[in-house]
Amino acid sequence: MLTAAVYYDVPIARVGTAEVLERLTPFENSNRIPLTVVDHLVADLERGEEPAIPGPAPASLTPLVRAVGYCMRHKAHPGLREEAAAFLADHHADPGTAHHFTAERLTELGLPGGGPARERTDTPACAAPWPGADGAEPATPNRRRRTRAPNRDPEQAPPSGGAAGISARRT
Repeated sequence: MLTAAVYYDVPIARVGTAEVLERLTPFENSNRIPLTVVDHLVADLERGEEPAIPGPAPASLTPLVRAVGYCMRHKAHPGLREEAAAFLADHHADPGTAHHFTAERLTELGLPGGGPARERTDTPACAAPWPGADGAEPATPNRRRRTRAPNRDPEQAPPSGGAAGISARRT
């Protein structure tokens, strides 16, 4: 879409990018950045904008992409935290910005726009070192699966070769 606009002067517009951003899972999905760029640069038909050829990227695109990138991969880019927090403190409620971030993700990362941090009350699934260690019966028995030979006609001879094909008689 952007290629057609830039190289062939074809006016373009977008529809539904906010909904796609909302439904895109997991938050780390690599399609989130290109979608963020299109959402920020391309005319929105749902708001009554006419298709157009996007101009140069506005200065507001870089901080938005960096904040989204931090929220996507915060462990890989810890140095972006302060910049993302400053951007979100100023813009998390803006209509053009809010739909790029989920409240759950902002809360998880302790960023502006998220709710208060919640205390964990659940017990981790790995609390017991092995199934049944906590005194409860394991959900499934820990047994080796036995394979069964296929049903055969009793009149049929066993297949040749292998342990099943060894005859009791020696000649």
